[in-house]
Amino acid sequence: MDQIPQFNPDPVEISCYCQDVLPAGVVEGLRLFTSGEYFQAYDLLEAVWREEQRPIRELYRGILQVTVAYYHLKRGNLIGARKMFRRSQFWLKVFPDTCQGINLA
Repeated sequence: MDQIPQFNPDPVEISCYCQDVLPAGVVEGLRLFTSGEYFQAYDLLEAVWREEQRPIRELYRGILQVTVAYYHLKRGNLIGARKMFRRSQFWLKVFPDTCQGINLA
């Protein structure tokens, strides 16, 4: 099983970050994702994730891992897709159902 680091953010802090406006890079990454351009979406989302230093960065990590999962699905790699979906759930589960306008539920 994959080793995943601890991530125990303060729920109040996370809730505050979830009220922020979604960064333009994430908006564009999500547009690319919904267009099926998973590789390009990943590149953009990873850049935003690397720049962000606050705990909200893990929202972006979870989203980019979903992007990788879809990329694996598109290429027929079901094992890789399952692995990335599991990883994304770890990072996204601490966020409320809606965060920065994204429906995570």
